[in-house]
Amino acid sequence: MRTGLLGNALAAALVAAATDPTVALRPHRASADLAHGSVTKNVSYLGHTFTIPASWPVVQLAAGSATCVRFNQHAVYLGPIPADQHCSVRTLGRTDALVIQPARGSLAARTSEDRAGHQIDAQAPGVSVTATYSSSPTQVRDILASAGLPPPAGTGHRG
Repeated sequence: MRTGLLGNALAAALVAAATDPTVALRPHRASADLAHGSVTKNVSYLGHTFTIPASWPVVQLAAGSATCVRFNQHAVYLGPIPADQHCSVRTLGRTDALVIQPARGSLAARTSEDRAGHQIDAQAPGVSVTATYSSSPTQVRDILASAGLPPPAGTGHRG
């Protein structure tokens, strides 16, 4: 069976996530607010637990890897974004996706939203999250709230 480069990379990332002691994946039934009753899983990383749709892959970004962080497909990326990403020119567009990485220094919890860029940036002590969305930020806001991160200022969203 031929899986191709992407299949091999995804399989390696899933194995790495499954064997990394800082990452915990636990399936469970979501609240109606987060995933409209669909099955979700918890991803614990850097002291925060994020509840995400079970269908989203979790990709561990290893030091020195060339993994492409793609915001045009549903995924959660754990670790610093690689400096030398090898991304196809076909990685245009935005959908709901997250990059969760260590934060530099001790930062107070805060969240900001760039509505034109369809991006939410959240920080808390030890963690920095970049979340993107296509047309509505509701799902990524709920994911951030599930990890105890504050909503963007002025959104009126309660977490």
